[in-house]
Amino acid sequence: ALFGVLPNTSFSQNVGLVTMTKMVNRKALACGAVFLILCGLCPKLGAVVSIMPQSVLGGAAVMMFASIVVSGIQLITREPLTPRNLSIVSVALGLGYGIGANPAVLAGAPQMVSLIFGGSGIVAAAAVAIVLNIVLPKDKETPQSEADV
Repeated sequence: ALFGVLPNTSFSQNVGLVTMTKMVNRKALACGAVFLILCGLCPKLGAVVSIMPQSVLGGAAVMMFASIVVSGIQLITREPLTPRNLSIVSVALGLGYGIGANPAVLAGAPQMVSLIFGGSGIVAAAAVAIVLNIVLPKDKETPQSEADV
């Protein structure tokens, strides 16, 4: 909290980094944190890091965010996609991508709606997925007969 962020903050990039590096060791993460703090406190060290070519940084970012997408797809497909689940995922992803690709769709919305959903499609996708999960009727499970047991 002393450095401007709450201690329970989590970033989705962490999922991609763990997937790419296979490193979940606390000491390695602490070394990375110390290095970032030193980069912020020592401008010369930060300048050395900033001379990294944009193509290298871009390639690493593409790989990291692709890993996040694949992790999300694995999470979604752990259970069979029923028509209900497929509808929830499809509408949420479509809306999230649509707002993210064209934020102008919210131009006519009230300012509060634009403020909440205008930054990216993630908030809208999450809100729609939660609402649809509550509103759409659950799939009926087939009862087991005594012969099946």
